[in-house]
Amino acid sequence: MLYLKSLFLESKKGIETVSDGGILAGFPMIDYKVTILDGLHHDVDSSVLAFELASRACFKEACTKGGLKLLEPVMRVDFV
Repeated sequence: MLYLKSLFLESKKGIETVSDGGILAGFPMIDYKVTILDGLHHDVDSSVLAFELASRACFKEACTKGGLKLLEPVMRVDFV
């Protein structure tokens, strides 16, 4: 069970790596939610690196299909 928890944490790390680097114009992503619905583990083929790389690819694909929007920066300006 401990091994599966580490695989989950590596998946989270992969998603955070992609969101911090940004998909759209290289800006970091904010206000998103990820739900992992299913996953398979195989004693020979599964590794923490494999789970991280798979989560990166899945998150990029989901964001591309989801229709990202680039938000304009909001600032407060005081005129004197």
